[in-house]
Amino acid sequence: MDAAYSVAHASGARGPHSRGQGFRVNTLASQRDDGASNATSNATSPLRVAIRTDASVSMGSGHVMRCLTLADGLRAEGANVRFITRAHLGHLDALIEARGYPVHSLAPRDEHVVSAEPSHAAWLGCDWRMDLEDTARVLRSAGSVDWLVVDHYALDARWETPLREFAERIFVIDDLADRHHDADLLLDQNMIANAQQRYRSRVEPRCEQLTGVEYALLRPEFAALREIAKHRRVEAPARLLVFFGGVDATDETGKFLDAWSAYDAERFVAEVVIGANHPRRAQHEQCALPGVTVLGYVPAMAGLMTNADHAFGASGITSWERFCLGLNASVVSVADNQQPIAQFLGEQGWVDSLGDARDTTPETYRRALRALDPASAAAHARRERLMQAVDGLGVQRVVARLLGIQETR
Repeated sequence: MDAAYSVAHASGARGPHSRGQGFRVNTLASQRDDGASNATSNATSPLRVAIRTDASVSMGSGHVMRCLTLADGLRAEGANVRFITRAHLGHLDALIEARGYPVHSLAPRDEHVVSAEPSHAAWLGCDWRMDLEDTARVLRSAGSVDWLVVDHYALDARWETPLREFAERIFVIDDLADRHHDADLLLDQNMIANAQQRYRSRVEPRCEQLTGVEYALLRPEFAALREIAKHRRVEAPARLLVFFGGVDATDETGKFLDAWSAYDAERFVAEVVIGANHPRRAQHEQCALPGVTVLGYVPAMAGLMTNADHAFGASGITSWERFCLGLNASVVSVADNQQPIAQFLGEQGWVDSLGDARDTTPETYRRALRALDPASAAAHARRERLMQAVDGLGVQRVVARLLGIQETR
């Protein structure tokens, strides 16, 4: 997740573009424009893609950010891409529009009825049937698509299947393997045990799975900076990069700063990035600890990573960015869905796992700082291992599959 576009970067209220009140999904076929077809009739026509995803204070910004990376890759190949989002507190609609994509913003629902399943159903802000109605109305009005991309933990096959009325194919981006999907292509970009097997009972046999970090959706600058990162040498004082995401609800940033000592200032300098929605942002921005620089808006996280010798951060999408640039890290799980991945990475020696954020204290970070030696031979060997695992070209691979599958329709 990029600090420059952390949650609430553009969270001001916006007028919704699509409301979908009273729309009946079971009348989709009869209400569609006869001139609209599921498939692109002209082989030279641009690929039409709609992306359903969200950002909010509760779910963070990572889903939108990786979908923007995918959208950029598709647009570079001539595709027409638009987004469908709901205007939650902390949405990133203004950012998406600033990147040049149309946004169909679904109105916040007054109803507080949500489904019991899946486990992240509350993130949708309404019952899945309501979201289905709203999304269907957008697709009916804006036109059918070649690909409907779904990156949302609150949506599953119940929502996906009816929308095949408007989408020739469905591409699901997931990390959890905790619900059924009606998908033609599924991406899980994580490094975790039994990656392929996790989804065998969750998708139909016809669904192609793209699993593993070789498909990680990273922005082009990460691949571009790899050559510089390869030649980085640790010099005293070693440079630390500290960033726990746009929200950091458990204030890992504060725990790290409380752990910082004069002894640490002799060995390290730390750049601490504060997310836009951090609950103690104003307080931390006043930090005057020796050797610590606090940063707010950061337009280029890749540059900070390239210059760093070690990172302290969350075990999320940012993990694969650090891997790509060979940046060793001490990580915590700041969300339940990060725990199995962080545990696997720690057990396999890819990162120094500090456990669950709900259990960490300043002492956790004191011990980690005392034990840290970014210039050690072990640290250097792990840097090379990280870079071998992630080359930063995942988005090209995913786009190639989307285009390749579409050509065979």
